[in-house]
Amino acid sequence: MLPRLAAALFFAALLPAQNNWFSPAVLQEPAVAKAIQSVDDRSSSIIDEWVRLVEIPAPSGNEQARAQYIRAEMEKLGLADIRVDDMFNVSGVRKGTGGGPNVVFAAHTDTVFPEGTPIHVKREGDTLTAPGVGDDTSNLMATLEMFRALNRGGVRTKGDLIFLASVQEEVGLLGAKHWLESSGYKPDMFIAVDLAANQVWYGALRIGQYKFFYTSPGAHTMESRGAPSPAKAVAQTINALYEIPLPPVAPGLDTFKLPVINVGMIGGGTVVNAVPREAWFTVDLRSLDSATQDKLATAVVSTVKQIVEREGVGFPMESKMSID
Repeated sequence: MLPRLAAALFFAALLPAQNNWFSPAVLQEPAVAKAIQSVDDRSSSIIDEWVRLVEIPAPSGNEQARAQYIRAEMEKLGLADIRVDDMFNVSGVRKGTGGGPNVVFAAHTDTVFPEGTPIHVKREGDTLTAPGVGDDTSNLMATLEMFRALNRGGVRTKGDLIFLASVQEEVGLLGAKHWLESSGYKPDMFIAVDLAANQVWYGALRIGQYKFFYTSPGAHTMESRGAPSPAKAVAQTINALYEIPLPPVAPGLDTFKLPVINVGMIGGGTVVNAVPREAWFTVDLRSLDSATQDKLATAVVSTVKQIVEREGVGFPMESKMSID
């Protein structure tokens, strides 16, 4: 799968240079054919390197080891203006001949699995299994190989191609946002390489992530009957959130089902025999358009506050972890 993804990215690198996005005739150009063939010729080596990259731990906020690996590979590629910023985003530029659009290919180095998660890739036939083997390590590897293929084939593009290995994607796209705000680059197109090879989304995905806290004075279990309980309030809120009506699932997204509201984390309390003084939960809200996202976000916050009032718990903090 990964060699095919690298080839698909290779085509994407050529698209902005075409007047009609893509011309089949480009496949007949000797440089292009050579580059594509080089991906097939390296299939086994690509898989081996993919495994090595997977086994470099990279939880969000601790991607330094992978960043160092990618930087070293960018140097071997001869990319220009290689940078590692203060968040450990790594970027490098494959210079174009001039007169074309500048395109960013961004794959994130972090995985959703927390620090300390055992990572060892198991091979069973054509299947690789490990935490983070897909999202987004496979795409990081494919992007790296795509840039190598362009070099092997001697393919030239008019515009600059920027390879961005971003960080902290799993906690709110923080690395990519920081890079766009601070790098000084103003790309004509930003391609987030974070899907399967047969999926292309054009546009924006609205993401809202929240962390809600409920509080109470607390009480021993034997004194808790009828007392405000953050745990009870959290349970009732979560149930109510899943009752919020959602629009029909957007077509054409393969296994993805959007829009969606998901409670991903729950926490609170310190002992088994008492009402917790604090309980919390997170909400991940995703839509394809602003109108739907805003409507659902209003419904989420309204539901949370209704339960707060009904259950008599404190609500000192609503933490919006990220949006967009």
